[in-house]
Amino acid sequence: PESQAAQYMLATLGAAETPTESPADYVVSVFDTYAENFDQHLVERLNYRTPEALFEAVKSYLPAGSAINIADLGCGTGLCGVYLRPIAKKLIGIDLSPKMLEKARDRNIYDDLIAANVVAGLDKADMRFDLTVAADVFVYIGDLRATFEACMRALEPGGVFAFSVESTNQAVTYLLNSSGRYAHSACYIRGLANDFELETVCVKSVVLREELSQPVRGEIYVLRRSGAGNG
Repeated sequence: PESQAAQYMLATLGAAETPTESPADYVVSVFDTYAENFDQHLVERLNYRTPEALFEAVKSYLPAGSAINIADLGCGTGLCGVYLRPIAKKLIGIDLSPKMLEKARDRNIYDDLIAANVVAGLDKADMRFDLTVAADVFVYIGDLRATFEACMRALEPGGVFAFSVESTNQAVTYLLNSSGRYAHSACYIRGLANDFELETVCVKSVVLREELSQPVRGEIYVLRRSGAGNG
């Protein structure tokens, strides 16, 4: 009964109250165990293409010809960072899993790596960013308000916030699926964008990966903070 992971698994089955996010210890345990085979399994077996799709969606809304400061939220082994490095002046990776960060460090593409959740990591970075990116990260965070707040504190005026979410057609804010991953409704994301005065410059429906040989559908959002650079 004291196990947060057990309560979380019960919640995925509808047998316990839905938490606002996945327990940190659960996430660390899953990804520390997964780190060694993460890239091969995700890309080759699950046909994971979210980092590439996210970069393709966001690149048109970035300053042309100039290097920018980027925060890669939930960076994992650096699959997204590979696309971001060529346009980065400074690239910071943030992730809860120490073993995933070890794999990211081996890529030698990050200027700094921070072991923390998204909110604490952005605060620890103690700098402003032109772009914050979260590829396949919000599936472990149901309530995104604190994350949006942290990104707003960290973004430069005119800065871009790009991320993926899994889809749900249910009339909810967010939903914890039996997979142990959260899905977010379009109305919830739009509401948060309005609350934080973020301009929605792009919404793209995509297949994020496969699960049990079935496509997992989601959206990629590109939001922009008001201020200089909005054009």
